[in-house]
Amino acid sequence: MIQADLREPDGILHHAKVRQVIDFDQPLGVLLVAILHHLTDEEDPGGVVARLGDAVVPGSYVAISHGTADINPQAAQKAAQRFAQARTAAPYVARPRARIEEFFEGLELLEPGLVQPPSWRPDGPVTVDLGLVSFYAGLGRKP
Repeated sequence: MIQADLREPDGILHHAKVRQVIDFDQPLGVLLVAILHHLTDEEDPGGVVARLGDAVVPGSYVAISHGTADINPQAAQKAAQRFAQARTAAPYVARPRARIEEFFEGLELLEPGLVQPPSWRPDGPVTVDLGLVSFYAGLGRKP
């Protein structure tokens, strides 16, 4: 584990400890789970994903989950307000499905595509009320 800023992906990719334990010549998994919605558009989350994707070899995977207002706009607004009131360094930026899907540019988005997490290859019937799941998740493979 290192302490770094996702907004500066090169600092992560070139960190000595990272280079000691991760072989970038082998396929890797990049997990961007519940983090990109804490970057503003000005902080270029798409550029962060692209830079991390550029750093891995073909056959690597990029997993993304991201908050959205598409499903429950009121819940997304409340989440944004909670983060703003907490005065954290991280805002909450709910993005629409189409914008989140753009983060997979240059990757092969695997089936079932960008969906709510409980709907991503469930073992059985989805029993969760999807109206309460204001997230999308997807997995991309670098060709």
